[in-house]
Amino acid sequence: MMRQLHALYEELSRGGVVFCFSGPTCQSVVEGIGRALRRKMEMEQVGMTTIQRVFSIFVEQMQNIVNYSMEHTSSCAADGDDLRHGVVVVGRCKDRFYVICGNKMHAEQGEKMRQSIRRLQGMGKQELKEHYKRVRRRQPDADSKGAGLGLIEMFRRARRTPECHMAFIDADTVFFSIKAIG
Repeated sequence: MMRQLHALYEELSRGGVVFCFSGPTCQSVVEGIGRALRRKMEMEQVGMTTIQRVFSIFVEQMQNIVNYSMEHTSSCAADGDDLRHGVVVVGRCKDRFYVICGNKMHAEQGEKMRQSIRRLQGMGKQELKEHYKRVRRRQPDADSKGAGLGLIEMFRRARRTPECHMAFIDADTVFFSIKAIG
């Protein structure tokens, strides 16, 4: 791996990657990375609207890892929460930032997520706003870790319709990725 690190660095640089994290994630990691990402964007004198848009997308993507990754490590932290594994990449292409996030999940959960994303991909900005209001008023599904509001909010904040990809690892496991441009 050490011999390939420079090649990885060069590839990330060519892709405009400004931040990449792979490994165990919990709420405190999300907060720490979020602060570092915000600070980096401020140092690059990125406008506050773009910073807020990218930060919001980043947080939702990281929450997907924390809530849905099937790879986990027991935590030694006082809160006792498991550390969930995934990868997040933040990059820049010209004046646009992108956030790509991925993690392993159960194939059934991945399919539900993909269907939710496909429904959202077919909605315009006004439809997303109305859908967000409707979902806020109802109870989340029994097997959900949330009401799906974060995913809808990510679609509302994104400059282009977010994309997803589901790579099958085996019959029961997928690596699910989402890309959004802020």
